[in-house]
Amino acid sequence: MLNARGTSTVEFSLVAMLVLLPLLTAVLELAQLAVARQALGYAATEVARVLETVELGSESNDLRSHELRARRVAGIALLPLFSQGDAVAGEASAPAAVVTRSVEQTLRPDLLQIGLEALSPATPESARFVGVHRVTLRYCRELYFAPISELLPALLRPTAFEPFDQLCLARSRLPISASAVVIQPRVLAPAQP
Repeated sequence: MLNARGTSTVEFSLVAMLVLLPLLTAVLELAQLAVARQALGYAATEVARVLETVELGSESNDLRSHELRARRVAGIALLPLFSQGDAVAGEASAPAAVVTRSVEQTLRPDLLQIGLEALSPATPESARFVGVHRVTLRYCRELYFAPISELLPALLRPTAFEPFDQLCLARSRLPISASAVVIQPRVLAPAQP
């Protein structure tokens, strides 16, 4: 009887280590990714709100003149993702270190990609009154839990076709994206009498 108890304890320990522990880390990693996706959606909305105040044409290169501002806004919006990290060396306070780390990460084009795309209006007449653009943020999210952080990028690497996604997965990070719509009313010139 004593031998059976010891055997079942060893069997349970093996099952827990080989099945339950990786399953638990996978659930925790997916929860972290859900939080990151939510924060990125908020950041995309904030970047769209900033871009509503500037004049955007139909060209996607209009973003280049406002990209630094958009990246800073995205960095502030993504603060919840960095609030539990290590303090940055040389910073006086923890909140300042979090802001510094967040903005520092979002200023890197290899970690955050911002795209602007002109959308066609629903009707030709509505094109006279509004301009519609889509802002897309793509972020390389760091994975935290050991078995998943190596396994998931290796499994997804063959399915990634974009260079940004391939670079993220090569660094054992996961690319996530979110988008928001920028609607800009157009001022019509008064009719000539």
